Amino acid sequence: MKSFFRFLMRNRLYCLINLAGLALSLALVITVFSYTGAQRRISRAVPDYENTYAVTWKGDGLLCYGVSDRLSGLPEAEAVTMFSGAYEDCVCEFGEKTFLSDIMCADAGFFDFFDIEFLKGSPDRFSVTGAFLSESFARRLAGGDELEGRQLQIDGDSFIVAGIFKDFGKGLLRPADIIINDYAPYGPMLQYKEQPLNTFGNVLVFVRLTEGCDIRSVNDKLNELFKDTESVYGKLSLMRSDEFYFSEGNVFLEKGEAGLIRNMTAAGAALLLLALLNYINLNTALVGKRSVEMATRRLLGSGRKDIFMKYVSESVAFTALCFCIAMMIAAALTPVLGRLAMDAESVSSSALFNVKDMFGAGNLPAYVLACLLTGILAGVVPAMLASRISPIATVKGEFRRSDRRIFSKIFIIIQNVVSVALIALTTTMELQTRHMLDRPVGCDYTDIYYLNTSLSQTDRTVLQERLAQLPCIDRIGLCSGLPGAMAMSTSDEVDGKPFTCNICVLDTTAFNILGFNILNQTQDCTPGTVWLTENTVKLIGEDVDSGNLTENFIGKGYIHKSYGNSVCGVISDFVIGSPGENRAEEGLIVSITGGSNWMNLVIRTRGDHEEAAAMINAVYEEVCRESYGIVLPTYYSCYMDDLIRQNLSDEMRSLRLIELLTALAILLSLSGLVAISIYYTDSNAKSIAVYKVFGATSSEETLRNLRTYFGITLAADILAVPVALVLCRHYLEGFSYRMELSAWIFIATVLISLAITFVSVIFQVRRAAGVNPAETLKKE
Repeated sequence: MKSFFRFLMRNRLYCLINLAGLALSLALVITVFSYTGAQRRISRAVPDYENTYAVTWKGDGLLCYGVSDRLSGLPEAEAVTMFSGAYEDCVCEFGEKTFLSDIMCADAGFFDFFDIEFLKGSPDRFSVTGAFLSESFARRLAGGDELEGRQLQIDGDSFIVAGIFKDFGKGLLRPADIIINDYAPYGPMLQYKEQPLNTFGNVLVFVRLTEGCDIRSVNDKLNELFKDTESVYGKLSLMRSDEFYFSEGNVFLEKGEAGLIRNMTAAGAALLLLALLNYINLNTALVGKRSVEMATRRLLGSGRKDIFMKYVSESVAFTALCFCIAMMIAAALTPVLGRLAMDAESVSSSALFNVKDMFGAGNLPAYVLACLLTGILAGVVPAMLASRISPIATVKGEFRRSDRRIFSKIFIIIQNVVSVALIALTTTMELQTRHMLDRPVGCDYTDIYYLNTSLSQTDRTVLQERLAQLPCIDRIGLCSGLPGAMAMSTSDEVDGKPFTCNICVLDTTAFNILGFNILNQTQDCTPGTVWLTENTVKLIGEDVDSGNLTENFIGKGYIHKSYGNSVCGVISDFVIGSPGENRAEEGLIVSITGGSNWMNLVIRTRGDHEEAAAMINAVYEEVCRESYGIVLPTYYSCYMDDLIRQNLSDEMRSLRLIELLTALAILLSLSGLVAISIYYTDSNAKSIAVYKVFGATSSEETLRNLRTYFGITLAADILAVPVALVLCRHYLEGFSYRMELSAWIFIATVLISLAITFVSVIFQVRRAAGVNPAETLKKE
């Protein structure tokens, strides 16, 4: 091993490139591996997760209140529980104090499904008006005073403290301050009780099945329990709890980012491949530099197996060093990747990157195994070449003459294919993001402020009246969702085909404020009417100028009549949600209402935006303090132009992450080319000298050697462009509003790859071509 380290010291540049490339890529792999492992552990935190299933409706984890009661008729069901996700920022009053709290509802069976540790009380004391408090919230309420049996108010309703549980929130369940009973005569669940099999929302049902049962058969039996209920029958299915954690249908519980894990794993694998290729390439090229050493060992009695094992053990030792450095880099890189990959405020806390995940149980054996595998993979090819060195061939110089550098060329081509594909994808993502920034919204958002709150209708009316008195306010309308910030959608079958319709509910003032482009109007815009968008009219097979839209849209049941009895016209298409969402096959309507509960304010302002926003928020805080004694958080309180830009945040984060990975890939390719070009120019020194003796100039030799590298790069480009084309097309398919894929993207990518090659090798080639041939030939 001493000879290996002496060799590394004599070839510091090669050593540094290998060390940096392998350590950086391993750091990313460690980060991704630890994150993925932690997510898997969280998804399996539910006791007996293999037999615990979430009941889903059309794949979504939102159900109606009456589902759980019927599941007792399922033979395979050992236990059933109904509960809700946390309702955030509920007003809790205790004595003369007022607090904001997160409330969840559950039945008594809930505590058999999840590990809830009680510090005081027990599930047996869970009465219909009982409430369990978290340890931290109990301290906020009363410090160390006794709380059991005392009364508190939650959104105006009275509950009795029945016990205190230890804080949870590190698994599938989101943190909650208070748990109240599903069957309480009031509270959040009340809204689902009037139509227990028709009103869907924040209701979750989990079932524990007997071990080994057939899930397909259970799904059939499950739906048979609801054959008298059209809204449910045939639409229920079971999803295992660990799979539900990563499901898109998981709305109310902690949720894993399956897409991020896939993307990060692919990126980590790509970078590790590049680093391994660099390592193998350089070590293969340097076999010739150690040929004398290996020949001497063979003469002293070492066999081919000994030489092979020496190279592999050296590779493992070097990889172990890289792994130690990679662990330190990963610890520093984890928070950075977390900020680049996701918005901490919009994802579940369980899905965030955490440094301590690197040191989770079972990680150390996995790291050791990964280190061994990486070291062996990196060392096998140079070990095979080195073990084939014959002492006689080395003395005669035959080994160097037989060096065809095939391996090096292949590895450089693979490296360049990955780099070129990433450059093309990054360019496409950048151009598509700019394209979406210019996307037409479909209405006039000039000076439009959106205030989305949880105020009651009475308090909202007070707020609206006070805001109207401000000099910065022009007009105020009511809305439930806006273009770019939709609030609801419905799904049903029409003529045997599924149809999803997104609904924006506005009063007439809000509709007029937003200035939609009216294409056809057949009656007055009054409460009880709906506007269809141009695309919706096409989806139902009608024309914009049709006079039968009421009959053919509402009459056929595309939407429920509660949203409108007649169609008053057609407007131009407008954005639904995030620009990255593809909803071209979904309907879109504006429902005109006279105003109702849970509507929000759409405000047209005058003058400076910052001053107007400050005045609006000041009035809102004043109304909250008068009604609740505290300020309720808002869901949205901003200008719509800013919200539309915020909707691009996911795309921007993805872009920055890909840019980072592309930069690392380019760095690895460039450093590999630099190192290998140094080796090649040293090896080609004699041939360059001979060419110059026979009349070649330094410039001609420079061009001759550059052609070799450009040939390799162009070969890589020929392979990379089709790969890049597939990746870019796949990326753009996710957008309904997308740019045209231009040939200039790939032309520019090829030129960039040639520029990278030129920058990487020109200095070494010019230096070798400028050496006096006499000096070179003296050394031979």
